[in-house]
Amino acid sequence: MTNNALLQNTSPQTHRPHDTTKKSLDRRHIRSGPRTPEESLRTLCHYQGLLIEVLQEKAANGNA
Repeated sequence: MTNNALLQNTSPQTHRPHDTTKKSLDRRHIRSGPRTPEESLRTLCHYQGLLIEVLQEKAANGNA
């Protein structure tokens, strides 16, 4: 006998679009205005750092 949970029909829950209108106003992410050049550069550097980490992991595993 297995201890697996019974299958349930989750399609109505997983196939609906994400709705942020039900979040309370204090939980919504609201940008105050356009990004400054410093913020854009910081974001770009962050993404480049993540990309470098992924490529290094791939190279270490022989998947380069």
